[in-house]
Amino acid sequence: MLRPRSLSAAIAAAVLAAPGLHAQEFDAVVSFGDSLSDVGNIAAVQGLPPGSSFTTNPDPVHAELLAEAFGLSQAPSLAGGSNYAWGGACVTALCLNQVPSVPGQIDAYLAANGGQAQAGALHTVWGGANDVFATLALDPANAVANTQAAAAALGGQVLRLQQAGAEMIVVYNLPDLGATPQFAALNGDGAITQVATFYNASLDGVLAQAGEGIVPIDTFGLIRELAADPARYGLSNVTDAACAPANAVACGPEGSGYPATYPEGAGDTYLFADGVHPSGAAHRMLANVVLATLAAPQQVALAGEAPLRVYDDHSRVLATRFTGAMGGLRAPGTVESFASVAGGRWDLDAGVGNPELDGRSTTLTVGAQMQAGEAVAVGVAASLARVDADFAHGASNESREALLSLYGVWNRGGLWAAGALSGGKADHEIERAIVMGPSIRHDSGDTQGAHRAFEASAGYLFDVGAALRTGPFVSLTWQQVDVDGYREDGTSATALVFDGYERESSVGRLGWELTGAARAGLQGFRPYARVAYARENEDDAARVVAGSKSMNGRFGRDGYRPAEDWWSADVGFSWGWSGTASLFAGYSGRFGDDNEDRDGLNLGVNLAF
Repeated sequence: MLRPRSLSAAIAAAVLAAPGLHAQEFDAVVSFGDSLSDVGNIAAVQGLPPGSSFTTNPDPVHAELLAEAFGLSQAPSLAGGSNYAWGGACVTALCLNQVPSVPGQIDAYLAANGGQAQAGALHTVWGGANDVFATLALDPANAVANTQAAAAALGGQVLRLQQAGAEMIVVYNLPDLGATPQFAALNGDGAITQVATFYNASLDGVLAQAGEGIVPIDTFGLIRELAADPARYGLSNVTDAACAPANAVACGPEGSGYPATYPEGAGDTYLFADGVHPSGAAHRMLANVVLATLAAPQQVALAGEAPLRVYDDHSRVLATRFTGAMGGLRAPGTVESFASVAGGRWDLDAGVGNPELDGRSTTLTVGAQMQAGEAVAVGVAASLARVDADFAHGASNESREALLSLYGVWNRGGLWAAGALSGGKADHEIERAIVMGPSIRHDSGDTQGAHRAFEASAGYLFDVGAALRTGPFVSLTWQQVDVDGYREDGTSATALVFDGYERESSVGRLGWELTGAARAGLQGFRPYARVAYARENEDDAARVVAGSKSMNGRFGRDGYRPAEDWWSADVGFSWGWSGTASLFAGYSGRFGDDNEDRDGLNLGVNLAF
């Protein structure tokens, strides 16, 4: 016998679909339903190999794949596990099957947990197919009413789980039962498909009443898409059953010892294991869709980080204006213009709230500054920037921002103080990736956002001989980034909709700087260096709420959580070849952050009039 089975290839496929998801993000995966989710309850009472499922054994079903993706395991409830699903289970009393119904499964789960659902668990609910089969066989005249009642009852169980404390529930609608091998020949007038459609519409109506925490999965649309373009998804047979006429739970590959067998490789190339149950390949793709759906808000949340990276480049240019590191002694009325181009690297390690990210930024900044008096200078600076973030399998975030700042600087002797008020607009293009067999599906959409910032800083520079000045500085930078909600393009079953969200940052810095002493005009070589300890006072993760374009139900996920503190360093120089022009160049880096690596180079010119 093949149990316990080897899941390595299947699990790898599921995990790769959603690189932002990590082990122990959920405490458990708890499943309710029928044969579409059963991982061994029916097999145990029928004397079949432990863990046999209604698929191309020994392939795992979607629920097992989800558990493994989070570093968990899932066993049937008869063995003390968290999978309560039973093959043949119904939602209503119309069925005559002598197995625990879906409400009975939830009764058993809540009773075993003191009447409370596990708040930190991922729950899955998939049922209703057996109710449809029962009404078609026993009461076809009332098929629509019975089906709608079953859907309403299943939706009621979902609400019951929420009321008991479940915070994240994956809810699958029914696939197109009329397209399955068992019913396709009987679906000439589309009646069976219509019954499934009525069921899904009724379930959708109940999900509209649910609170946040429902992860809707459009199985109806997904299975149709697989059947419509099988070669794209590595399938060669979407009409026949791999195990025929046997039920898949009693079927395995040749030589496995199961009562019935399927052709070699059928688990990878057939859509259906038997007359109504998906194959192992279909379950893998379904699990990948769930994982990618769960990870989607976390990728979208990273769009809100891009404007903060733009401001880092922008504010470094302002910092050189604040301290005069690139300037010289200026007479009142003197006007200087400056331009800078910065390029940087921005990498994130995968974390609980974010996928691994490989990012790049390019920022062009131009501005002008006027010496308004002996102690006061005012200026304006504008930046155009692009931030690209790449994720696994070709997923990406592309952000473009225009940012404008008005600033002022005051100095008296070695004491200086400065402030800047900034505002900007950003466009974001977000493309998600879902591993679907040998192909990768991309769902994408565009959105916009606003960016506001205020920065205040002060310091003191001591003269060190005639050539250098050095001293401490402090600063506080507040930023608010708003990203608008949007709907992904297209009509695929996996396309999502996202609510808008806000990312707020408040970073205090305490540092020390060293700069070449000011000279008349802009002549000579002048180095500068700044090192600072930075602390983020708003280190809560942005929360993004998402849902399906084709189903009701919404869920929220926390995204990237910034580090509480880190160190930054800036070093560079300016070189003036005349009294009116100078070039400057610099390097900046971020250190002491366990999750984020960031560094960059900038090059610019300064002209005085």
